[in-house]
Amino acid sequence: MQFNMATNSNLEAKVYDLSGKLVKSVDFGFLTKGLYSKTIDLNDLARGAYKLVLDNNNNMIERTIEKF
Repeated sequence: MQFNMATNSNLEAKVYDLSGKLVKSVDFGFLTKGLYSKTIDLNDLARGAYKLVLDNNNNMIERTIEKF
């Protein structure tokens, strides 16, 4: 995934199944503002749709993702 950090802050990515159960959490640590490209390994998850939440303690972004 590619994203832009508008401010310096910690960033955590959480992946939930569609029932709302947390299935993966990745702490990217402290990031300075700028453009980033990060990978989350989903090999241990079944195929299907998931909700990805990026949280920097100030803002949350939610996206639906699909593993094929």
